[in-house]
Amino acid sequence: MTPQLWKRLFIVLIVGFGLLTPAIVTVLDPVPSVTTAEVNRERSGTPDGTLMIDGRKQTADPTRLPTACSRASNTGLAQEKRRIHFTRFEQFMICLTSFVLKPAYEIIALLIFLLIRNRKDPPVRALAWGMLAFFLGESACAINFLFYRLDNFAWEFWHCYGMMIAFGFMVYAVMDFTDRHVLHFTDRGTGCVFLRFCHACSKSSPSSCTIRRLVLFLIPAAGILCLLPISAPIKDLLCIGTVFYNDVLFAHPVLQQWFEIRIYPGVALLFYLVAWLTLLRGKEEWWDGCKLLLAAATGILGFSLMRLTLFWVFSDNILWANTWEEITEFLFVLGAGIFFYAPLTGARPALPPRRVVMPAEGDCA
Repeated sequence: MTPQLWKRLFIVLIVGFGLLTPAIVTVLDPVPSVTTAEVNRERSGTPDGTLMIDGRKQTADPTRLPTACSRASNTGLAQEKRRIHFTRFEQFMICLTSFVLKPAYEIIALLIFLLIRNRKDPPVRALAWGMLAFFLGESACAINFLFYRLDNFAWEFWHCYGMMIAFGFMVYAVMDFTDRHVLHFTDRGTGCVFLRFCHACSKSSPSSCTIRRLVLFLIPAAGILCLLPISAPIKDLLCIGTVFYNDVLFAHPVLQQWFEIRIYPGVALLFYLVAWLTLLRGKEEWWDGCKLLLAAATGILGFSLMRLTLFWVFSDNILWANTWEEITEFLFVLGAGIFFYAPLTGARPALPPRRVVMPAEGDCA
């Protein structure tokens, strides 16, 4: 192929992580990346149409094709290949969490669901459906890992969706259990734990409720937290390393980041707004519906903040972001089994008999 044909040759590069194409193109060709407009402007400024980049004439080379790709915007996309040397300990940890911890907590979540799926108590049912959603979401992640090398956005979406649903159910289980057995807020026949601090109770008089006022303050505070991931910039999360003699790509695509720190927090903010308006207009009678909205919003926001924290803290080595995500999910399922299964299913240990110590005769006044 003659040098003149090289000048007229265009190559379209299609990759799985399309939004990270600028970073990949600069790996294939060290020529500085320029925009299409800059290329056309430089070509039109020369009589023979020779490509000029940064004021320097680029000679055609049959062994090396100059490329012109879109320059990444100022959203933090780095245009360089990042190869990281993983230590043996890091390689061991990613294999341990991916092939040992992940199947373990999936089995535990499924077992918890099978054991308590027929219970009628609302917190227990929420726990059961949360564990089922978690199992299905992590199964979608496993399918994406085994068959698509984490390159299928649809399966990753169902993975994230299952986690958000699981977090929401768990938040509802905590809220409902606390309400029924600790606060007694919705029980019209029992005074709540804040009764000693209140001068009057809305259950027996038309006075305002202290817990309601507190929740009306906490909902906007949680809504403000939704702006934290929304205000965070998009980053280039891409690294390549060798894990036991195999090159592995660890990446967090820009499209996925848009969902996690833009769309999901926006949905959570909408749920918080509806919950606040519901409690503001409906007063205490609408508390049950408000709990559902608050649980959904908190589950979505919790997932968004978890992903943001992990991938920002370990943005230079995404292996640890994946590792700690698996560890936290294992602790999440383990904690659900320990702290909720026994008390919610009524398997409470018998209390030891109380010892009554009688005072001695000399101690009596």
